[in-house]
Amino acid sequence: MDDLEDDVKETLVVEDDTQHGEEWRMAGARGNGELEEEDDGDDSDTSSVDSDDSLDGEAYRLRELRGYVEKIDCLLDLMFAYYTPFFINQTTDGSDDFNLLLQQFSTTIVPTYRSRHTQFILFHFAQSSPLLIDWFTGVCIAHAFDPARPLVFRQIAAAYVGSFVARAANMTKEMVREVFRIVGANILSFCKKEEAECKGPDVRRFGDFYAATQALLYIFCFRWRELVIDTEDQDEDDELRYLGPDETTWVPGIKESLHRMIYSKFNPLKVCSPLVVNQFARLANHLRFLFVIPLIESNKRLHLSYKTASTDSTYNLPERETALTSRKDEQWLELEAYFPFDPYKLPRSKRWIEGEYVEWKGIRGLDDEDEDADSDTDRE
Repeated sequence: MDDLEDDVKETLVVEDDTQHGEEWRMAGARGNGELEEEDDGDDSDTSSVDSDDSLDGEAYRLRELRGYVEKIDCLLDLMFAYYTPFFINQTTDGSDDFNLLLQQFSTTIVPTYRSRHTQFILFHFAQSSPLLIDWFTGVCIAHAFDPARPLVFRQIAAAYVGSFVARAANMTKEMVREVFRIVGANILSFCKKEEAECKGPDVRRFGDFYAATQALLYIFCFRWRELVIDTEDQDEDDELRYLGPDETTWVPGIKESLHRMIYSKFNPLKVCSPLVVNQFARLANHLRFLFVIPLIESNKRLHLSYKTASTDSTYNLPERETALTSRKDEQWLELEAYFPFDPYKLPRSKRWIEGEYVEWKGIRGLDDEDEDADSDTDRE
């Protein structure tokens, strides 16, 4: 809803500027004698009325959107306030009330396509205690790997796992590592069971695998610091230590697990969202964790296709591009970049998650290089 509101605002501004620019151009032309006098003033009046009606319609739509956003903001603020006493009461751990929220989460929120704000009720109250954090992540992981659930449901549940672990500030280092280990173990188990049947990347058939792998890549991008084993004499805030001459010590099994997934027949870097894949590749290369850029470049020479034939059926098999093959838009064959706990923008109710939300932090040495490159380009 916030994005839609911004789009409407931008559209109105652009259209308004365009109308003013046209009016100024015509006024200048008249002053120079380049335009003839209008023969029929009624046509001009009619055009002006139509323009005003169009602008009024857009303004009305924008006003409706703003009103809707304000209502959602107020309702969520009331919900946060209503549930708070149940979780700060010292006589209970809030488990009964949280169980009710989890039931609504499983039956209503997860099945809702691209839910934007309601899930932050769970995000906030799950962080009330380590027990509730463990409970919420456990439910999401169970949904993500439950074969009895529909494929789309499992994919969305995996997105909740990745987004929550990446953004929940109250998750400790041990919690992040444990979720990473459990999700990774489930993915490797899936690989062992299904890879023999895999003939190439296929988001329709193995969508749950790609969603879970994308969740791990997303978690790595945000919480890689928690996946590094620190020594006692190292400053936790000094990121330069990860780039020293000695190899960084990662939690055992992290590097091996991701390498196994990435270089499997499923080829997740071809199917997962390019935004996530590219950020992971840049970061992993910078940290000397994994070098996957050659694989990404190789994937650019492959394109996904969906073919059916009477004697043989092929789903999303990779085909090497040639001069005779035409390029096709592959976005519909790639995994959607949906992360339920993307930044919360509602102005009134966002106060409830202040201090609980992990914002993206630039990487020293990596983002600095990008800024320097942009500056050099601007100077040129």
